[in-house]
Amino acid sequence: MRRLYSVVLSSCLFVSALSAQAAPYVPSTDLPNGRQILAIYLGANSCGPCHNPAVKEAVHAMKVLVATQARNTGASFAAIGVANDWDPREAASFLADSGPFDQLVLGGNFTNLAFEQFVWRDPNGKAAMPQIVIVQRTVKPGSTAISISESRILRRILGIEEIAAWVKQGTPISPSIKP
Repeated sequence: MRRLYSVVLSSCLFVSALSAQAAPYVPSTDLPNGRQILAIYLGANSCGPCHNPAVKEAVHAMKVLVATQARNTGASFAAIGVANDWDPREAASFLADSGPFDQLVLGGNFTNLAFEQFVWRDPNGKAAMPQIVIVQRTVKPGSTAISISESRILRRILGIEEIAAWVKQGTPISPSIKP
């Protein structure tokens, strides 16, 4: 009887874990206040590897996993989808396949504002897609203005295999913030 109970309990925990991972990401409508973790997905409709099903599945799962880590460390979270196709409509359509995001940065090819900030202005930036950049910043809302600190890049993950492996590991975002 004890063995049967243990098997049933293990099965329930496994199903519960799968259900938690399968839950879709829901963007926040709350104004952040304090430390915030951003997961920035850089891709494009014109990028062949960005259409790989493993990338799309990883981006879906990544949002839930990183959001959970952020919450567990007292930070808010936002997922940002970046598609640098010239046509913003084409870019929006491309990102729609990766589920909901809190913000979208569309168009502009490699002069896209997100590419400017997280690739060209970062000495460690690489002009490669698909790419996920994990960033930390501090947001302080005031009565008449919002103060936002400089973003600090915590992690950069490039390519299909690396993104899929990172998600399989539970999306560790830095040595000090464990999944």
